[in-house]
Amino acid sequence: MINQRLATMLTTDHAKFCSLLTAGIAAAEGTIYAAMTANDCSRLAGVIAENVIAHFAETQPIEIFAERMTKLRVHDPDYTPESIAVIIQIIATALTNMLNNSYPLDDPEYPTLQAAVHDLVLRDSTACFVVYATEREQALRTSLADQERLVSLLRERSMPIMPVYDGILVVPVIGQMDTIRAQELTEDLLTAIVDWQAEQVIIDLTGVPEIDPTSVNQIVQMTKAVTLLGAAVLLVGIDGTMAQTLTQLGVQLAHVHISAHLQDGIAAALAQYGFAIQPISAAYQGF
Repeated sequence: MINQRLATMLTTDHAKFCSLLTAGIAAAEGTIYAAMTANDCSRLAGVIAENVIAHFAETQPIEIFAERMTKLRVHDPDYTPESIAVIIQIIATALTNMLNNSYPLDDPEYPTLQAAVHDLVLRDSTACFVVYATEREQALRTSLADQERLVSLLRERSMPIMPVYDGILVVPVIGQMDTIRAQELTEDLLTAIVDWQAEQVIIDLTGVPEIDPTSVNQIVQMTKAVTLLGAAVLLVGIDGTMAQTLTQLGVQLAHVHISAHLQDGIAAALAQYGFAIQPISAAYQGF
């Protein structure tokens, strides 16, 4: 009965209710609503009024409207909890104004009418904030998952393991060699050695910007793991600065073939099979 009286009040003076809502929206500076045109403010006020009346008329609870409106805006970066609080306050203010103009404070039913208004405001705000938090959390989870997939893809692309000849694998390392990357690369490399039955692994460090103690340790551990599977390791792409760092750190790589360039490493690996890279004209002499 109380809700019906409020629905009748708002329906009877619908224009005034919309006017109060419109004025509140238009005055909401510093929020997402500040960029709205006068027509947009008026349309939004009409939608709000229609759904508030539907709630009091008990044809549709305010939560349905709150959820729908929040989902429409939640992915807008300018839509914030403050924006929600502002629009809720505008609705509360307009309803209180309408109630005070229609019923004297000494009306015996005034407290009950006021309680019904507060109930709508509470239910509206609760639904809005729950949907906002849920949708933003889901968006964050999706974003984090996308970032993890991107990082994984970048790592995979920056450390491909390529067979260049029977028994020979090349691993070009691009970027800094941190613990996680080294562990992932080592695991992938050991798997590839078994799958390809590789006997020689060429690790190309040309794309590594600098070698620090952590990187050196990761490389040493990787070479040890590879040799445990019976494959020989060839390190290529080591410049003067890297060589100096390795020397200063006292790294012993006597079991590792070291070359300055990738082509030298491939040539050295092929030589183990008695092959050599020659110009086509030389290779076909006598034919």
